[in-house]
Parts: sequence; structure tokens; C-alpha cells
Amino acid sequence: MNRGKWMRHTCGYRLWSYVQTVLSGKVMVNYRDGVRDEPGLIVSCCPGCGQGLQMWWDDPTGDVVRAWEQRFQRMIDEAVG
Repeated sequence: MNRGKWMRHTCGYRLWSYVQTVLSGKVMVNYRDGVRDEPGLIVSCCPGCGQGLQMWWDDPTGDVVRAWEQRFQRMIDEAVG
């Protein structure tokens, strides 16, 4: 479940994101600074514009993890909107 993917924040900054943990109906998504074209430090705000990133998702049914694994763009758009 640690397979990640590149994504762009709305400001254009490149981030690496992946699902890290699933705890009692919640999912944590990590974002890493991607400035060097490889995953860097974990960030909770976009280094490009400073906007906070949504890291915890309520996921009582496992739908968020399934959507992430299936690479649905909608969830990423909500996270980095």
C-alpha cells in the first residue's frame, strides 16, 4: 500500500503522495516534496504556495483506499484543491 504517485498541486508544485496507514476507519495520506524528481521530505503544506494538504480521510468502508489504489484523480483533486 506504499505505492505512490506523482501529482501536481493547484499551484503547479510537484508532490509525491501515497497511502501510509489505515487505522480504525481512517486513512493517512503522506505527501513528499518532489522538487528533486524523487520523493523528498514529508510535508503537510505545499512547499510551493503554503496551502495545507488534507492528510487524514474518514474511510469506514475502505472506499478511499480502493479509490487510491485505482488511482482515481477525484480524490487527489480534493486533497490538493
